[in-house]
Amino acid sequence: MITVLTTVRNGMPFLAEAIDSIRAQEYKNFRHCIVDDGSSDGTADFLSQAANVDLTVIYTQPIGRGRALNLGVARSQSEFIAILDADDTAAPGWLAAMVGIMQSQPEVAVLSCSGMLSKEAMDSDKACKANAYQLSASMFLYRNPVHHSGTLIRKQALLEVGGYDETRDCLFDYELWVRLMKQGKQIWRVDNGYIFKRIHAGQHFERSNRLHYLLSSYRIRRNVCADLLGGKKAMIPALLFLYGLLPRWIRHWVYSRRNLGGSF
Repeated sequence: MITVLTTVRNGMPFLAEAIDSIRAQEYKNFRHCIVDDGSSDGTADFLSQAANVDLTVIYTQPIGRGRALNLGVARSQSEFIAILDADDTAAPGWLAAMVGIMQSQPEVAVLSCSGMLSKEAMDSDKACKANAYQLSASMFLYRNPVHHSGTLIRKQALLEVGGYDETRDCLFDYELWVRLMKQGKQIWRVDNGYIFKRIHAGQHFERSNRLHYLLSSYRIRRNVCADLLGGKKAMIPALLFLYGLLPRWIRHWVYSRRNLGGSF
């Protein structure tokens, strides 16, 4: 059994499409749990009509995403937690492919896939184009290589490290991955693009709170150096922080020539 976990606050008009994509999954042994984190845009009314035997809705006052995620995890009775953001959609073969790998690789705590910027680019079937592979600690120094939406997480591993950090207001996933790896948990990836990552005006915390976002990234990268890399490459977090302060057009120019920052 898998619990697909979605947290949402003011998720209209995209939430309906996310729910439909879960109902269309080829793998059927799941339950979709949506935590409505104090929506005020009609999301709660929509969810009250959409709830059925396969969709559980938890309504709360605004409690923050970390607490909302932990609430959904606590209510789950499944071995695996699959994450789907409220503004994303999943290809029909997503769950089938991911759970097959997790069941055959019991040492894996987190399995991620790629996010695509167009629906046409998504992988429509459950066949993996390449073998799943383990992510090294050094990959987490320069960026977060795991896209939260689309991941499959072993619930027991999540509970063993205390779940999501409820004190955070950004980078919930990045901090969690580093904490899991510090405890010796393995994080793997498949390069199949099973998730459509929607880009819209209501997102991008890092743009509206740039300095705070950069400082949070710096602290996580410093933990990567100290906890995962034995103190090596200790100057990289500071250099990346300074790089992030550059005007956006300069960073885009560098990215276009050096391919810094990775891709979806």
